[in-house]
This record gives sequence, C-alpha cells and structure tokens, in this order.
Amino acid sequence: MWLNFLSVDRRNTQYMMVIEDTAHRQQEPRLHALGKTDDGRTLHITVTLRQSGMLIRVISARDMHRKERAIYEQAD
Repeated sequence: MWLNFLSVDRRNTQYMMVIEDTAHRQQEPRLHALGKTDDGRTLHITVTLRQSGMLIRVISARDMHRKERAIYEQAD
C-alpha cells in the first residue's frame, strides 16, 4: 500500500510506502511508513491508529537502516 501526501514546503507530491506491522499489533493497528524527504533524507516512521483511524499516534521517527533503504528503493 502507498500513501500519497503533499509536501507543504514545495507543493510537490511525494510517496511513502506504508506496511502494516502484524507481529507487534496489540489492541490497535501499527503501521511503518518508509519515505524520503525533499532533501533526500530517508525516514522510517512508526505509528498507531486510534479512535477508529481518526487519530494517529507517532511511536518513533528515525533514519532508515540499510536494509529498510534497500526495500524502499527496490519498491520505488
């Protein structure tokens, strides 16, 4: 699944790859989003969805590891 979002700074369209984490899912859906910023930084953001998907809680945001970058670049 891909999530299309609008970059506020440059008003251009970027893409993030979103993967559901079924291994760590407890009571709420957990998602991993892999994407690239306008300046080329590759990020891994982990979130949970609350209130039937109306609220997003960020668990972590960090630079991608080498294996994650390879997965993201291969899918792109």
